[in-house]
Amino acid sequence: VIAQHIPEPMESPRLVNDFIGMLNMDEQQKLEQKLRNYQDTTSSQIYIVTLSDLDHDDIADYAFKLGDKWGIGQKDKDNGILILIHPGDSNVSGDIFIATGRGFEDIIHDSIVSNIIKRDIVPDFRNGDFYTGLDKATTSLIKLANGQFSSSLHEEKSYTTLLVNIIIIALIMMLAISVIRKIRSRKK
Repeated sequence: VIAQHIPEPMESPRLVNDFIGMLNMDEQQKLEQKLRNYQDTTSSQIYIVTLSDLDHDDIADYAFKLGDKWGIGQKDKDNGILILIHPGDSNVSGDIFIATGRGFEDIIHDSIVSNIIKRDIVPDFRNGDFYTGLDKATTSLIKLANGQFSSSLHEEKSYTTLLVNIIIIALIMMLAISVIRKIRSRKK
């Protein structure tokens, strides 16, 4: 079995580890300062890591292995978050994964993480504005973790959408039944 290669953090420990150069130095420094301020005021950590190679591993598995190896978050609180970006190549679409420590599971669960990726990161990444996508995502994560807004406000309105769809289908079915009854009553 070949041991998986997980890189060491960049020299002079930092929270933004851009191994592939997605961000310019100014953007890296702005994000680093933002994440350092958050860490200094809360003791929680948010890391951003960009990698060109996940050693043929699933991005989610790789993210949790990397988080464990680097010791993201405080061990006794498990209060770390990792935003892992693997841009892929011409044959493979890129991947983005946000791994949260157990200390954040109740606040920032999988559906919220998915929405942060879809709403905050992907639109700006599609426009080539990687910094803005990461800035928005880290702002959302910080606000959720600090309780500045409820996780339910950040969730997709899928329940409401589902309810509206059910009502529309029910109305269409009632209309169809009514039409069928009228047609049958005319035949009698």
